[in-house]
Amino acid sequence: SLGTSYNSEQVVAATMFGLLYLESCVRQYSGFENRGKAPLLSVMISQMPDEESNLRSTLEHLLLPKGVNLRNLLWHGFCGTLPRPWLSLVLVLIHHTSAQIESSHACISDHESSSTDSAT
Repeated sequence: SLGTSYNSEQVVAATMFGLLYLESCVRQYSGFENRGKAPLLSVMISQMPDEESNLRSTLEHLLLPKGVNLRNLLWHGFCGTLPRPWLSLVLVLIHHTSAQIESSHACISDHESSSTDSAT
C-alpha cells in the first residue's frame, strides 16, 4: 500500500466510470464517433483496425458476454466488490486506446499535410 487506502465502493465506482470512458474510446477508435446512435459494443470492437487484434481480443474478453462482461457485472450489481487490479487494467486499456486514437489522428494529419504540400 502506498499510504492511501481505497474502499471497495471507491474501486467499483472508479472502474465503472473508467469503463464508460473506455467504451467512448472504443467508439472513437472504431470510427463511430460522429454517426449518431452508437452501434453495439461488439460491433464497435470488431471494427477496430486489424493491427490491434490483441487489444480487440482483450476488450472482447473483458467487456462482452463471451468473456467477463465486467461492465454488466458492475452496473447491474452482480459484483459488490472488486479488486484494484481490475481498475488498473481498465486504466491501462484506456491509456493504450487513447494513444492509438492520437496516433491515428497524427497519421491522418501527416497524410493531409503531405497531400497539400504535393498539390502546391
